[in-house]
Amino acid sequence: MILQQFDLTGKTAWITGGTHGLGMAMAKALGQAGATIVVNGNSSREKVDQAVKTYEEHGIKAHGFMCNVTDQQQV
Repeated sequence: MILQQFDLTGKTAWITGGTHGLGMAMAKALGQAGATIVVNGNSSREKVDQAVKTYEEHGIKAHGFMCNVTDQQQV
């Protein structure tokens, strides 16, 4: 159950590392609170695409991008 005080409808959350593990768990919680999720990956396009598919299967609007967050030009 998401508390009303934590309503993120209309907000966007960018989660680095959101393609798996703890990052994905945090992103799911933010998405369930109403946020649109943006995740990035640096290892493979397939991993990013699979993460977006997983979010969408949970009813969460999500976008995925390939970039290395330590490289300002890519971000």
